[in-house]
Amino acid sequence: MSETAAPRTEQTIREPIIRIAQVEKSYGGVVALRGVSMDIGAGEVVVLIGPSGSGKSTLLRCVNHLEEPTAGVIQVDGHVMGYTLKRNVLRECNQSTLAAQRRSTGMVFQHFNLFEHRTAVENVMEGQISGLRETKAVASARARELLEMVGLAEKAGAYPSELSGGQQQRVAIARALATRPEVLLLDEPTSALDPELVGEVLDVISELARQGVTMMIATHEISFAEDVATTVCFMDKGVVVETGAPRDVIRNPSEERTARFLAHIGSARTADV
Repeated sequence: MSETAAPRTEQTIREPIIRIAQVEKSYGGVVALRGVSMDIGAGEVVVLIGPSGSGKSTLLRCVNHLEEPTAGVIQVDGHVMGYTLKRNVLRECNQSTLAAQRRSTGMVFQHFNLFEHRTAVENVMEGQISGLRETKAVASARARELLEMVGLAEKAGAYPSELSGGQQQRVAIARALATRPEVLLLDEPTSALDPELVGEVLDVISELARQGVTMMIATHEISFAEDVATTVCFMDKGVVVETGAPRDVIRNPSEERTARFLAHIGSARTADV
């Protein structure tokens, strides 16, 4: 923890699944997050929208402690991420404890991050074997089940170089789900895809939402956000400017900054047609 970070206290909770309390993140003199707070319950789908550099990806990376907040507290499934409570004081945990904490979150990145030298099924098996200590037989059975769920059963033996971008991202989603996380974090999951491949990934995410998977998603796909989200958060300059039901935020924003962003997105898409 930074020497300038605000003091942290333990709050024992079981609900909501995620509690983000006054989180800040700075990189030198650049402030990426400014006092962000939100609660996310089981089965909710919270979609983060906003311009590039607004803090969406940084927030997701703070949730699973890939980035350490400068101040504030993030709890996932009742645990303060990156810390353990000893004698009523929060102390930084060791790497093995942090790895165990991170298993409560599954992360899907913009650029897939698959192991190039491993097949699709081996990529999905990896976390189960290294993190959960599952046998290869058990891990393989679950991996094949998940690949079937994302429509890639026939690609189990294919290497990433043999898959399209959309197929690679669907493998990445299966991999993130393999360890049965409490919440799925998706960071711009379609931004690296050709336009014709976006739909196949969004279809998989929409199905997960219908199944009640708890998710935080950063995206520029506004119509998708309206369809899949239970809550939409508009972020700008590290602040949550507006949050609410998707129809309210997207169709009838109460903040002028939100309205300007959505108008710009709409005009940009019209120009592309």
